[in-house]
Amino acid sequence: MKTFPITILLLTIVLVLLIDVYVYQAVKILTTRLRSQRTRKIIRVSYWLLSLGVIVSVSIGFGAMDKSRAPSIILMRLLGFFFAMLIPKLIFCIILLAEDAFRLLKGIGRYLYHKVSPPADPEGVIYFSGRRKFVSQMAMGVASLPFLGIIHGLFIGKYKYTVHRETISFPDLPEAFDGFTITQISDIHSGSFDSLEGVMKGVNMTNANKSDLFVFTGDLVNNFEYEVIPWLDQFKTFKAPYGQYSILGNHDYGDYSHWPSEEKKEENHQRLIAHHTTLGYTLMRNEHTYLEKKRATHCIDRR
Repeated sequence: MKTFPITILLLTIVLVLLIDVYVYQAVKILTTRLRSQRTRKIIRVSYWLLSLGVIVSVSIGFGAMDKSRAPSIILMRLLGFFFAMLIPKLIFCIILLAEDAFRLLKGIGRYLYHKVSPPADPEGVIYFSGRRKFVSQMAMGVASLPFLGIIHGLFIGKYKYTVHRETISFPDLPEAFDGFTITQISDIHSGSFDSLEGVMKGVNMTNANKSDLFVFTGDLVNNFEYEVIPWLDQFKTFKAPYGQYSILGNHDYGDYSHWPSEEKKEENHQRLIAHHTTLGYTLMRNEHTYLEKKRATHCIDRR
């Protein structure tokens, strides 16, 4: 791994640890009133074991990752879990910082007031009050929402497909194309799939439309052409009477990965183009074609 990525990785680890230390103060407050000292200890130790375990695992994963290949499903899940923990902690921190800012301003105001009007017992005055438990409880409640949302997306949401139906019209559309149906899917990112059952659920939903035309509008892979190979048999089942057309997405050009040479990048790109042919898609690259129905024609293009 190059020096620059190592520097970024180390800075990220330090920043995440600082966030953990700050959030841990609230964890201590939330567990203070637990009657069982053993339970308090288990919760506090578990917090650090889980946080450090995810940080170390992701760091090792990135350190050992071959940048010329796609990250493993395990690493992607670890990274997803890392963000599932980090984002709620950031929200937690924002709420706690707001309270700390309020306590600081309140304490400064009280201090200045007592400078002008000294209290009868100066030694008994507390200028800066402690953090309130209910604020930490509220922060935990709010922060749990994105955590649950991300976990749902990682394991359930990515296979929870929805069909959106839209009726569109054009002033110059030939009458013969009235009622013509098109199925469009996009951003498959096949390198992220890990379930044949989940993939087939989407394939069956798409085929159930029985549309006149099928179009795929980009991002067949995350970065590498071989990501789609395990799913070629499934994706080639998309058929339509007027053809299957496709275009390339930004991820299909391989610009988000490290390549040992431009030749390797171009080789990856050409293989991906070949996969579109294998799938039975007509790949359109700055070109157009005409569809004919009952001697009426309509143009579709890729600009």
